[in-house]
Amino acid sequence: ELSLRGGPTRNHPTTLFGGPVLCVGCGGEDDGTAHFYSRNESDDQDGAAAYTSSGPALPYPDFVEWDADGRLCAVMVESRVTIYLSDPPNFLLLGSVRIGSAMEPVAVTSVKFVHGVLYCTTKTSVQCIFLGDLEREDSLCHLDSFILASKDVACLPTVLSGSDAPQGYSSWTPQTMSMALNHPKILGYQSGSLLVSTVTGVKAVSLDNPLLRIGSLIAAGETDGAQQWFEAVPDIHHEALAAFLDRRGFPELALQLAGLSMETFVEYCMKYGFVDHLVEAIENEGIEKIRRINLGYPNGGLGYNQE
Repeated sequence: ELSLRGGPTRNHPTTLFGGPVLCVGCGGEDDGTAHFYSRNESDDQDGAAAYTSSGPALPYPDFVEWDADGRLCAVMVESRVTIYLSDPPNFLLLGSVRIGSAMEPVAVTSVKFVHGVLYCTTKTSVQCIFLGDLEREDSLCHLDSFILASKDVACLPTVLSGSDAPQGYSSWTPQTMSMALNHPKILGYQSGSLLVSTVTGVKAVSLDNPLLRIGSLIAAGETDGAQQWFEAVPDIHHEALAAFLDRRGFPELALQLAGLSMETFVEYCMKYGFVDHLVEAIENEGIEKIRRINLGYPNGGLGYNQE
């Protein structure tokens, strides 16, 4: 028998969400809670007795979804998507994103992990969430969220952040496609598009935007393929692309961007200990210029990699 936190009399189990780590919902959807239970590998017992509670109490989930490797877990509660990493014996919170806005939340109807990217749907829209650096010691990572397609384009922001605050649209980020989506559900990825099933049939949501391609390839571990898309992003947006790569846990890739400023180049080298790149910059630019940049003097906006 599974030993529930708080005891079976206080927390009557009502729903079991399966997966590598069990999630048990207790009580009702309006006032219930849920807990995760991980298997203790050092325990010789079999069955439910080998599972122990891990992590804090959660609001009662609408549903729980795992990736194919059993490492990433998404928990949906109304419009809130919370992502966890299962790294036995630890079960770590990575971050959360609200679909829609705090003023106008939109219920999530389905989610699916595809090659390390989380895709979510509402009744009329499709959204993707890029995860941050999964190797961060503090476990919390940066999430970047984009609305890919929607029936109500004019009512929705194009870019969302992990802090719920919509960001303004810029030319290098993907525009939300206007599509007549009726209860879409993620099927998978094929030929540069995301396939979704709807009441009226299967539709393809294009992922041709360079930022989407870069983020998807990095999430899939294809860094060489991601670098081939760097030239498709105008130099004027390379600072923003560098920040995006840094949030994904790949700051060294940002050093290859032609439009990267010397300030950012030096900052990443100092922050992450890229000694060889810093030595190269000193040889090319001179120690005095690097020292002045480190003291906060601007370099006149010239990119380090610009000829």
